[in-house]
Amino acid sequence: MTKFWTITCSLALFLESCLGHQSDNKQYSTDYHRIIDSIAENYLKNLNADSLAVYIYHRSGVSLAFAAIGSGVKMRIPELLGFYAEVATIEKSDKWSVNTMEEIHSMLRAVVSNGTATNLKSETVSVSGKTATYRTYGDTGYNYEGRFIGFNENQPNHIVMARVFNSKNKIHGSLTAGPIVADVIKGLHSESISKSN
Repeated sequence: MTKFWTITCSLALFLESCLGHQSDNKQYSTDYHRIIDSIAENYLKNLNADSLAVYIYHRSGVSLAFAAIGSGVKMRIPELLGFYAEVATIEKSDKWSVNTMEEIHSMLRAVVSNGTATNLKSETVSVSGKTATYRTYGDTGYNYEGRFIGFNENQPNHIVMARVFNSKNKIHGSLTAGPIVADVIKGLHSESISKSN
């Protein structure tokens, strides 16, 4: 049986619980988990992978949700998500100029429009991001990890990252983790539309 767990990592919820305030964000966080739980579970089965993990990160620096499925997944949210949040919104940072951020943003857009992740093109949501595929050698032979980190071009508030470990069906990040990220982004987009109506 597959082990499945979800962890809420929202700093706002933690602070409010310490201060004893009620939070409307609890439902918001539950919405994030509802979106990623079903998507992650389906992809684990379809990819016949050992395990996978999905992160949702808000550009304000708050980690909104993390889901891990499978055995032995030990992960922390990398600083890379914060960098992508700056690139997605083209915010000037202490380290990078606006021109540099615009160039990187353009490169991430090109990955989906005519690069290694053209399979993620969608009429509903414009996804930008970066693929990665790793192969390492361990005691049991080769191990593979496919990654994709991306955001919605039209609503770049959320950065989503997926990592898929040892998929038996596909290896490359664009084919394993990429569709997971795209589906989570579509779910976030649909959720934001329903909340605004």
